[in-house]
Amino acid sequence: MNNRNVRERDILKLIKGLDITPTMYENATEKYMAVGTYLQEQGLECEIFPQGSFSLGTVVRPYRESKEVDYDLDFICCLNEDKELTTARYVKNIVKETLCNSEVYKERLEQIEWDKCWTIKYAEVNGVGFNIDIVPAVPESEEIIQELKGKNLCSDDADLAVALTNKQGESYHWLTSNPHAYKNWFERINRPFLEFERETRQKILLEKSRTVFNESGYNSPPLGA
Repeated sequence: MNNRNVRERDILKLIKGLDITPTMYENATEKYMAVGTYLQEQGLECEIFPQGSFSLGTVVRPYRESKEVDYDLDFICCLNEDKELTTARYVKNIVKETLCNSEVYKERLEQIEWDKCWTIKYAEVNGVGFNIDIVPAVPESEEIIQELKGKNLCSDDADLAVALTNKQGESYHWLTSNPHAYKNWFERINRPFLEFERETRQKILLEKSRTVFNESGYNSPPLGA
């Protein structure tokens, strides 16, 4: 195997290693759905769904202090509460209180209160672990939704907006977010790329990666040479 083939193989291996494995994806999906089921069984009317990289299929394992660390996966827990009739403090803390009623989740729940979420830590599997960040929220108010529509956000997407809880110091506030609409937008702009033949995309990425090896003293020939 020549140097070029070795480099291509190594780059593809690195690319594959960045993403969450199918087994971990299924495991994480099972875990967050179990959290949602538990909360509902305890009387909290809610919908729990992924946001961020897990939702978009762009999960990359974090690398901090020169070592790989656990995956941080974000999920919205949207309570069926009227924003105008509740408070951010109540919504944030009722989720924690309900989780703490379970011996399983109480043991796994980090006691640190982050500004927007509660974190549930899971044990490592084959040396890889992950944390689930549960972000409490409620459907956004009609006033904010109308403001979003006035800013040219399409009606269907504006209706998907949620209000996240956000703690600053000792105070709790609302923050508007719209992970469903963001996912819709991401999929629209990404669709043309998904339609490219897989091997073509890999070759393009390999070509762009040539500079990495050139800077390291390698003289990588153009693809197809």
